[in-house]
Amino acid sequence: MIDHSIPSDRRVCVFIDNASLLGAIKGLQIRYDFKRLNNWLLAQREGNQSRVYCGGGDSRSGFHNVLRHAGFEVVTVNSVRRPLEIAYDMCSMCLDCETLILVSGRPELAKIIPLLTKQGTKVELVFFEEFCSKDLLNTATTFRALRVDGLELPPRQGTEWQKRKPQKVFV
Repeated sequence: MIDHSIPSDRRVCVFIDNASLLGAIKGLQIRYDFKRLNNWLLAQREGNQSRVYCGGGDSRSGFHNVLRHAGFEVVTVNSVRRPLEIAYDMCSMCLDCETLILVSGRPELAKIIPLLTKQGTKVELVFFEEFCSKDLLNTATTFRALRVDGLELPPRQGTEWQKRKPQKVFV
């Protein structure tokens, strides 16, 4: 729900394509802290909504609870419809927010960005540059390189995570 008490020039909404994000960080051998990620994305701006689009199923309910606890609204949708769902939600929020933050590398989402910017909405793309579609990079209003350093969770005790050294990606 949009908080209209916040001036529109300070309203920000976050849209995270979880499959795209997890696909990109898989090779980095880290576990991401979504609460830190949300705080970093908002960067002292007032976020109205932070949404994570991910697959459903009972086996994912624990992960969904972690996301909700981190301040995200969880939108469950199958992988085929995910880009459409994100695009639709971005369009529905563009008149209420100055900036939409998109965390995805999917080239399909590049087609919606020019329509949003024509409405006067800024689209900030945040992702790992090496995993991001060039079309997305070229159409977004601004780009912030997603970083690993400072956003990862500590290794789990007694697991193989302790033996791995995570790669560092800096802004």
